[in-house]
Amino acid sequence: MSTKPLHPSHPVAAAVARIETELTQAAGVPVWSMAAGEAGEVLEALTRARAQADALLLRVLRQAESVETGLETGATSTTNWWAHRMRMVRRDAHALRRLATQVEAHPAVAEALESGRILTDQARAITDALEQVPADAEAWVLPAATQRMLDLAADHDAKDLRILGRRLLEVIDPATADAEEARRLEAEERAARERVGFGIRDSGDGTMRGWFTLPVAQGEMLRRQVHAIA
Repeated sequence: MSTKPLHPSHPVAAAVARIETELTQAAGVPVWSMAAGEAGEVLEALTRARAQADALLLRVLRQAESVETGLETGATSTTNWWAHRMRMVRRDAHALRRLATQVEAHPAVAEALESGRILTDQARAITDALEQVPADAEAWVLPAATQRMLDLAADHDAKDLRILGRRLLEVIDPATADAEEARRLEAEERAARERVGFGIRDSGDGTMRGWFTLPVAQGEMLRRQVHAIA
């Protein structure tokens, strides 16, 4: 992949240029002389730095979107331009764009990622969990939910956080969780009623064929009746 040197005027651009130079210089340096302890420390430091670099990438991506970077080339979006330029899988580029939007909406998560206290996959799991919080929840609920997820991130990886996040609202605010569950069930029942249908026809060979779409309760009633007839 060809690159061109940065000619920075912004402090962030200057920092990125320095980082790129340092990494390029370190790329060819042998590491065989690293002792076990030092190698472990460097692994930890690089992991934190990777998270910090991702945090900065997400912020710059949002800025690039706001100034419509790449659209002058005819690209349909900044993210599509970026994916094409860097030969990224477009799905992955858009997943990062979505994460950038989510992290921007939760400053405490952004700060944790920028400091290297959480990893990128953890940030994604946390922000996905926070989306469960209803927009009309009381003002204290979202900050409390955010803090709980960040606390859990100190001891759990992204996979665990996704599992724990499924019941986040029940732990933080059981009353709101019950109300949200009731709304969800009502919406499911309403959608099920809208999809209800039943049809049956003679196949002309001594049998009949049919189809149906029913809510669960009515479907169970039909199943019992059909079994009784059979």
